Amino acid sequence: MKRKYFLNVPMNNPFLKNKAAEAYDKHLSLPIIKTVREQESRAINDLSEKYLGKDDNVLEIGAGTGYYSMNIASRVRSLIALEPSAAMLNFLEKKITVEGAGNISIINSSFEDYKSQSKFDHVVAIGVLDYVEDWKNFLERCLGLAEKTVIFTAPQKGIWSAICVLTSRVEQKIKIHRHTKKQLENYLSDYETQIQETALKSPLTKGMTLIVVAKKRKNTISI
Repeated sequence: MKRKYFLNVPMNNPFLKNKAAEAYDKHLSLPIIKTVREQESRAINDLSEKYLGKDDNVLEIGAGTGYYSMNIASRVRSLIALEPSAAMLNFLEKKITVEGAGNISIINSSFEDYKSQSKFDHVVAIGVLDYVEDWKNFLERCLGLAEKTVIFTAPQKGIWSAICVLTSRVEQKIKIHRHTKKQLENYLSDYETQIQETALKSPLTKGMTLIVVAKKRKNTISI
């Protein structure tokens, strides 16, 4: 039976290709990509420090080779790293061994196929929404699994993401889905949201990436 993935269709996820894992970390070292990732990483690390606690349990969707996993795991009690690419997880396993990150559990599964019997304090999805067409359904499930917050990124409509979209279509035949602040704010209107731009943001251009924190509102009792 052909395996199905939540990321729309399997071939729209470039990281499922056999050689993607080998090229991924090298790709991150390219000057422009390195700059973008460093800017994103600083912002995500700041949010992790603010929202993640030492007793928290976290689900990371699309953990890949563990670019963010180690930092997240160092702040929390446990991290489940969910990733459909076995090749990507092989790289993550090596990093876990080298750094002795014993609180990381690896699950080789798509988000759609993953069945959890319990919820998590936080759900993290970095660089995943780029490839998801049915983004509302994706976020709805993330929000349903999180007791405290969902932290995710999304490509923002603008000149930088337009270049990324064109490059992905030409080189990999991959479709990138972009978003606006207003679009995400409207969808997350029932949550306390924090949205910030990062990655190549300047006075003349919007940032390539939107980093979003959706926090569940505390119940209020009227007297």
